[in-house]
Amino acid sequence: MSMQKDRSGWNSFKRLFVVEKAETGMLSAAKPATETQEVKAGKKIQVDKITLLRSAPDIGRWRSALMVAESKTRPDRRMLYQVYNEIVIDAHLESVMSRIRLKCTNNPIRFYNVDGEEMEGDVNDMTKTIWFMDLVTLIIESKWWGHSLIQCNFLDKTFSPDTTQGIELIHRPNVRPEYGDVLPTQGDEKNAIPYRKPPYSNYLIEVGKPLDLGLLNVVAPNVLYKRYGVKDWAEFLEVYGMPIREIQYDPNIPGQRQEAESILEDQGSNAGIATPMGSTFNLHDTAKAGNSQAFDLNAKFHNGEISKAFLLQTMTTENGSSLSQAEVHQEAEKEAIMGYRLFVEMVLNFKLKPILERHGYQVGDGTFRYDDRRQLNKAQLADLVVKLATVTDIPMWWISET
Repeated sequence: MSMQKDRSGWNSFKRLFVVEKAETGMLSAAKPATETQEVKAGKKIQVDKITLLRSAPDIGRWRSALMVAESKTRPDRRMLYQVYNEIVIDAHLESVMSRIRLKCTNNPIRFYNVDGEEMEGDVNDMTKTIWFMDLVTLIIESKWWGHSLIQCNFLDKTFSPDTTQGIELIHRPNVRPEYGDVLPTQGDEKNAIPYRKPPYSNYLIEVGKPLDLGLLNVVAPNVLYKRYGVKDWAEFLEVYGMPIREIQYDPNIPGQRQEAESILEDQGSNAGIATPMGSTFNLHDTAKAGNSQAFDLNAKFHNGEISKAFLLQTMTTENGSSLSQAEVHQEAEKEAIMGYRLFVEMVLNFKLKPILERHGYQVGDGTFRYDDRRQLNKAQLADLVVKLATVTDIPMWWISET
């Protein structure tokens, strides 16, 4: 093939083999229904954060909070958010959420034109900033909390990354998605801010449905049951985890009881019993006095339920048993992650992109999409060239530039 041939065709052909297209690729997002491409006026939201007190919730408190949050007349999520704040410090739950975050942020997102090529400019440069990663993280977390109201401070003309966060989550307890407003301070309903209307909406991305309470509501019972099961387990180990020493003493001999108690104290803090009768010393093995395995199985059961709720399977977060089972579970996790990534792309294309256009960004027909190109080493590239050469002519300029 000659050097005069159109290189764009070869670049497209190259992507068929070197690029693993994202299965979550999006169509072009619709342009916003506005008469102007630039925002004439905008206003950002500032609130005094409503404090959520730390507590030790139980199942009863979770159910009460759920009833208040689902109230048909006056829904209020604050009690439920208090429960969420406690359960997210569960180690297994945090590991599952971190796994999802990493799998959705380790692959970069870029801004592509209709030909599948990166669009140079401010929008694509924005995808390489730290606040863009923060935005993706908050979009993902909306699935767990049920709702995220995200303020794009980087759109402000006076924005400085040295003094202001590029992306800011409006404090969830202040947000009332059922009403479409934000309370500037606790209880200040009179001055509630209608965030879905201009000028506030020019800086805000709302993610999640107004009545969605998120996956944390689904796994809250599992985390709480596991927590109190582990607490009982600790008490069980305190009672039965160490051998109980027994000394029998003759009550007819003066001072023998005190001597027996002294022996128990001198031998450490393990449980000990001093009983009358002949002075014999016994060690009682309490390993079979109760079944500690029941506590272990209880904790593993609830961990498995948490994994299934977030990742549709358990084996990628726990030890598996066979290769075939592991492959099935790996495929289930892959589907779950693809769902998260598709959701991220949809929010970026249908919510962020119109806002960028209103602020004067040149978005055109571009789309946000995960960059799933395979990074080939020289050996893999050479093997690819050899295979391609058997079916077509390969231009030298493509080999040299690749």
